[in-house]
Amino acid sequence: MRKLEAQGADAADLEKLRRIGASAQRILRFSRDLVQYARPSGKDMESVDLAAVVRQAVSICEHLVERGGISLAIEVDPELPVIQAVAGQLEQVLINLITNAVHAVENGGRVVVRAGIESPSAVSIEVADSGPGVGDEDRVRIFEPFFTTKPDGKGTGLACRSSATSSSITAGRSL
Repeated sequence: MRKLEAQGADAADLEKLRRIGASAQRILRFSRDLVQYARPSGKDMESVDLAAVVRQAVSICEHLVERGGISLAIEVDPELPVIQAVAGQLEQVLINLITNAVHAVENGGRVVVRAGIESPSAVSIEVADSGPGVGDEDRVRIFEPFFTTKPDGKGTGLACRSSATSSSITAGRSL
């Protein structure tokens, strides 16, 4: 990337390369987490800028949104605090939720990512879409490892664990 910058490469190409590098790092973290899936990660929580994590996750998923012709809205409270969490795991959960929302509304539709303050000691992140939702028979199973309603080759059903102090993550279809 430094070599291309020095050669005066196009800004759009540099941005694509940055995203590729970020994706490679995310894949590395994911594969490490997969190896550790059966036991706690042992990762220590750190101070995390929640707004930055939300924006990064959305950025990583932009190509899916564009390809699907989907309307994406991001609503981030400017007063979001720094929280204690494992940033990479939180980002992966958001990427998974956004990806699932995009798949639920392919060929149009709307996805909204919201992050806000619930109370003085809690924040929330919501990924909502205009898709059909999860049926009652599947809703009780959505947190089972490897459970998916997607056809073979379209999803693993691997849930990522995330730890955050005084926060919650909500996935819903409230559009």
